Amino acid sequence: MQSLIPFAALLALPAIQAIVLRDGTGRLPALGWNSWNAYYCDIDEAKILTAANAIIDLGLKDAGYEYVNIDDCWSVKTGRDNVTNQIIPDPVKFPSGIKGIADEIHNLGLKVGIYGSAGTETCGGYPAQIGNEYLDAATFAAWGIDYLKYDNCYVPDNWTDIYSACVPDQWQTYGPYINGTCPGASSGQAGGSAPPGYDWSTSLSAIRYGIMGDALLAQNRSILYSLCNWGHAAVQTWGAHTGSSWRITGDITPWWARVAEILNEGSFLNNYANFWGHNDLDMMEIGNGNLTLAESRSHFAFWAAMKSPIIIGTDLTILASDKVAILKNKMLLAFHQDDKFGKPAEPYKWGVNPNWTFNATNPAEYWSGASKAGTLVLAMNTLDKTAWREIKFSEVPQLKKLGGSKDSFEVRDIWSGKYLGCLGRSAGDGELELELERRQGSERGTPATLHAYGVTLSFRTISRVPAFGFQMVRHMPEPCIRRGYTADLVEVELELNEDSTISCDNLQIVRLMNQSSIKLVTKLRHVDIHGHWLREQVQLGNIKISWVSTSQMIADGFTKPLPKQKHDTFLKQLNLVDIAHLIRK
Repeated sequence: MQSLIPFAALLALPAIQAIVLRDGTGRLPALGWNSWNAYYCDIDEAKILTAANAIIDLGLKDAGYEYVNIDDCWSVKTGRDNVTNQIIPDPVKFPSGIKGIADEIHNLGLKVGIYGSAGTETCGGYPAQIGNEYLDAATFAAWGIDYLKYDNCYVPDNWTDIYSACVPDQWQTYGPYINGTCPGASSGQAGGSAPPGYDWSTSLSAIRYGIMGDALLAQNRSILYSLCNWGHAAVQTWGAHTGSSWRITGDITPWWARVAEILNEGSFLNNYANFWGHNDLDMMEIGNGNLTLAESRSHFAFWAAMKSPIIIGTDLTILASDKVAILKNKMLLAFHQDDKFGKPAEPYKWGVNPNWTFNATNPAEYWSGASKAGTLVLAMNTLDKTAWREIKFSEVPQLKKLGGSKDSFEVRDIWSGKYLGCLGRSAGDGELELELERRQGSERGTPATLHAYGVTLSFRTISRVPAFGFQMVRHMPEPCIRRGYTADLVEVELELNEDSTISCDNLQIVRLMNQSSIKLVTKLRHVDIHGHWLREQVQLGNIKISWVSTSQMIADGFTKPLPKQKHDTFLKQLNLVDIAHLIRK
């Protein structure tokens, strides 16, 4: 039997004491690049240096990426040096040696990482480190290594754990996973279930990884230690005492289903992450496989929000500019690298499923986290169909604790960085609507939502994958400063060919204005439907009409009171009899 640990129960367990390196290495999650997902074993000196230069040329170094990591298959496969027993770099792949390429990478102002394994061989069948930890740690330090990824292949029998913790992951063979437990586990996979209260830091896995950790600490050089034991031996309970990060699952693949599965598993382990210790959700797959732009945005946003190490895993020479832009997102990277708040964002509501439901297909949909810039709020549609998602500030943990009735919140789109409006508690009780759509068709990015003091314009975009709404919310202990609507609308670049919603009461309508799009003009205090454009858009479903109370409407240059007769005439022009049936409940 496996030790069955429900993921929800893990949240109550305390974080453990972390390793603190003298120069601050590992305090924040790592940013860098790794060769494996792009090249597997087909690596050489030229490819690594090309990647290092691309990090600079693409602006990734300026964005904070610093590690250039050489993964498996870099050494001579036949064995170690017969005299010194040192591990030998492959002279064909790396004619300058690892020290030579490390010097070149350092000259670029970057850092270099290497790969090893806590077994007799690496996963690719090359010499590994078990039994030679101190020798190899000294060698790595002499070469100028700054980062060690330490894998978990070919573990000898005398180092195999006597118990096994549940890792509810597709890489394991003992599913199904009932809310994060592994009832299908067999005793043949381990010596038996762990007794209640078993201290996993005393497991052979923890000791095995600890030996290399001690060896690295003994060097006169700070080397970031990345544990890659696939979540075994409840590594989240002792990883921070051993290294800077620890993998919590098996390997990632470049498919949305796998990204969502890892996201789901990680959502139950956030309590173990903070400064100096980070859950590792595995390398980024942006640019690989069939991940679309929207999926890639989702992938990056949640890895950043959960403060996993972000290690790029693609060929940077062919990475499209829109994918590069995702990896350089300033607001998400600022949240990821925040030096005041170490805790990751966490789910506050599951959405499709009841709270605390373990579901690899439909993970938690509503997340938030604190940062110096404000509160990061994320919403997700995990369904295979169009769905509305509503963010209520009264439900967001970081926001519901704040202030009184006169407080307000400044909202920004974290993808564009643009101001989306100032939302006061009196304006709809702080409710934010996002339409997140999954539909076959072209992609136009993620949804944007504008708040303008009681008048809400919601826009939806078409996507074949889960679309996400992202907002950075800054609390302000005073009412909204009422800026002009024109500035707000132009600022978010409203285009009338996008799906949108007009919010109005029974006596007012909103006149949309934008310098670069068709304008609706006012004549005799009613909307002139030039060429029946608005009527056609309503009939096509591109514009919806949503009701708000009169008390939340503001009569100014964008809202014109209509006498009842003209209001009724306006509705008839839209082929609408009663606006009430369009109200979204």
